[in-house]
Amino acid sequence: MDLFTILTELGTLAESVASEIDDTRLAVGGEAMREATQIYDYVKAATKTMPGLKPVAEQLGERFKKAHGKKQPDHQEQ
Repeated sequence: MDLFTILTELGTLAESVASEIDDTRLAVGGEAMREATQIYDYVKAATKTMPGLKPVAEQLGERFKKAHGKKQPDHQEQ
């Protein structure tokens, strides 16, 4: 019975830690996306005065389309 109690407590603790890790991962991912979006906006704006950046802006644009495309099915209402 003691082993069962200890394992139950460890399981609860592990679930709590896993939840905190997931929360942190989501926060870090959100911050990374905000930073990436800011860089993309800077590069797009810079193409007006530095045309050589246009291919970079286009590549970043494709990456953002792919990233947003992956999220769309999760947000669709049925």
